[in-house]
Amino acid sequence: MRAGGVAPRFVGPVVRAYARLEAGRGDVTGALAQLQRTLDDLDAAGSAVAEQVPRAADLVERDAAADEQERRDLRDTRARLLATAGELDAAATLAEAVAEEFARSGQVGDAAHAFWLAGRSRCEAGADAEAVDLLESAMEGFAIVHDRDARTLVANELVATLRRLGREQDAAAVGAGLSG
Repeated sequence: MRAGGVAPRFVGPVVRAYARLEAGRGDVTGALAQLQRTLDDLDAAGSAVAEQVPRAADLVERDAAADEQERRDLRDTRARLLATAGELDAAATLAEAVAEEFARSGQVGDAAHAFWLAGRSRCEAGADAEAVDLLESAMEGFAIVHDRDARTLVANELVATLRRLGREQDAAAVGAGLSG
């Protein structure tokens, strides 16, 4: 695809699928390299567009928005691969940043999933106190998009995290909020 000159935003979904397959086979390093190459290609393509023949403003905006969407998706996949590789701090930091980008772009469901990844990564790294706000953000996002199952799963993780921190009353309030 790259050799054929296909725009990076169209290569991105293929690279993300490839990355998930490679991670499943245990080659996270190769998958991360391909993701980074595609992100670099997106950045280079954005610079090249400015030098091209003038185009209608709405086409330029549409293409820029599509590039940004793909960049968010690639960064989200990168955060998931980092978590798979056990690089929990890097995964949590990137996932939180991507979650905020998703939220700013109105992709609440994607933001919730990224906040959840950030929270889980913080928990797995032993940083329960840092995970609480992330898990709460994930719960709020899932509530907004009416994903009851995901919200319940996050709530269970949040309750367990709060209990590990000795915050029994807060844990009980989360449980009550789900049933009420």
